[in-house]
Order: sequence, then C-alpha cells, then structure tokens
Amino acid sequence: MNKCTRFFATISISLSLMTISACSWSQPVNLALGKAVQASSFENANTHSGGIDFIADYAVDGKANTRWASDWHGDPDKDKAWISVDLGREETVSEVRILWEDSYAKKFAILLSLDGQDWATAAEIENPRAMAIKSPRQNIVKLDNPQKARYVKLDLRKRATGYGYSLFEFEVY
Repeated sequence: MNKCTRFFATISISLSLMTISACSWSQPVNLALGKAVQASSFENANTHSGGIDFIADYAVDGKANTRWASDWHGDPDKDKAWISVDLGREETVSEVRILWEDSYAKKFAILLSLDGQDWATAAEIENPRAMAIKSPRQNIVKLDNPQKARYVKLDLRKRATGYGYSLFEFEVY
C-alpha cells in the first residue's frame, strides 16, 4: 500500500504556494512470521543434522539459516507431508513464498482454511523449479484470487530427491 504525505511550502518572497509530495512504499508483511505452526512430521536430531531437530517452528522464524525438514527415515509414504501455519486471525492471503533447502517438492499445493478443518485448494504447483523467480530455491506463488483464511497449509505431494522435504522459510502475504 502506498502512503503519501503532502507538504506545503512557501517559496521565496513572492508567497507562491507549492505542493511537494513525498511517497514511501511499505514492504509487504509476512503474516506467518513467528506464528503457530504444525507439521506432519520433523526430522529428529541425528549425526547428519549435527544434533539439531528440524522442527516446524524454524520455517516461520524469519531466519534463512534454520529449517524445517520432514521425517523420511521410517515413513512408508515419504512423498506425503505437510506444514501448516495459523495466522492468528482471518487474513486476506494473496501470495505464498517458499525458500527451499536442497530437498524440495516436485509437486505441491497451497491449501487455505478458516477453521483448520475444512481446506480449499488455492493453488497446485508442478515443476516448481521452472517457475522459480529469484532463485531456483525460492517459489513465489501468487494466488489468482486473494482469499480469506486463518490457516495456510503447504501440502507436499512429490519429492524431488531421495530425502524428505526441507525448507528454510514458509511465508504468507
């Protein structure tokens, strides 16, 4: 949203009045930042992870050096996983951004809900690397029709690697 402030200034002795506009554009607000998050699973601490659990909270902490990873070790259906954020109140959702680690999804969907129980598909994505804008690791999914939701779920449907899914950030705008 653009915010403009008008200033009125008197120029020299002639007392003519001139209008000067100073505009500032605010950055969009990540509605998921620091909010409550759940996931179908997470990768437990192990020697590969340096003893760190890759919990869902890391996907909404605003840090590009922490990450959530799904558990892929003992899960019989390793392709099915999800992560969901509670925005705390009903918001208009127009965009979802995902910053992947190497273990990204070949196929995923963005689901929205007002109550956390009934989900509607807002977008389905196949071959996300082809749609990557800023980097092959980032997907920006702009919804065709912004929608009201309190809960936003990233429904992961097909892995691109032999590991589980792993993402640094799950952002909602």
